[in-house]
Amino acid sequence: MCRKKMIFFTFHLKRVLCLFLFFTVFLLSTCFAFMTYSDEESCKGGKLAIVIDDFGLQREGVAQMLGLECKLTVAIMPFLEHTEDDAEDALENGKEVIIHVPMQASYHDPSGYLGPRPIRVTDTEETIKKWVDDAVLELPEAKGANIHMGTLCSSKEYIMQPLLEALNGYNHYFVDSKTSGKSVCREVAGEIGISFYENHVFLEHEQKNKQYVKKCLTKAMEIAQKRGQCIAIGHVGHEGGRITVQAIHEMLPAFHENNIELVFVSELRPLDENK
Repeated sequence: MCRKKMIFFTFHLKRVLCLFLFFTVFLLSTCFAFMTYSDEESCKGGKLAIVIDDFGLQREGVAQMLGLECKLTVAIMPFLEHTEDDAEDALENGKEVIIHVPMQASYHDPSGYLGPRPIRVTDTEETIKKWVDDAVLELPEAKGANIHMGTLCSSKEYIMQPLLEALNGYNHYFVDSKTSGKSVCREVAGEIGISFYENHVFLEHEQKNKQYVKKCLTKAMEIAQKRGQCIAIGHVGHEGGRITVQAIHEMLPAFHENNIELVFVSELRPLDENK
């Protein structure tokens, strides 16, 4: 009788031990998989293109911005005193150059508000295409273009159509700075087939202090991690200048730690390729 009890006890003890080992292995495997997934998520990076507007005229922070040891896309306004010098210095410092296109923002823009030769809603198709020809002649280094101001113009298809057609003829890409919620740029770009991008974050939109700019750069980093890529726009001159330079410089370690690669706009996927 005792022998039978012992055999019965031994049999069930083995079953319990087997079940214990099974669940132990299962729990360890689950924990390991979760830890691996968490590590992968924390290491998930992305590409961030920082565009800096207002080169050509504004001077505050220009030298410091070009001296940053990272990839930046430099938007230079044509037909200005420092246009050609800024383009040359940008290339020497390993930056990408694009044309910063001054465009009418409202029906009540102050005189001189947009700089020389801005594109206006009263311009003809021929005038706009001639503007692009002259701008490319002045900035042959340019790979693309974006908007300066332009809230009104970017909402007008009859303005954006000839502009994007002319830029596409030079194999330039176009970045909609998104200064208007009524922008038609994306639809027009899709019809024309130009490589097209949109801004996600303005770095100095509400405040012009270093902590705010760093907060916006962090937001851009998070968008890049979530979507794979992001464009952020900052400025030289009174809109940002040295404050924006300092913020970008101080964020470089965070970009590295979070596997965020700073790239030129031309290294991102155009929107039509993200569908």
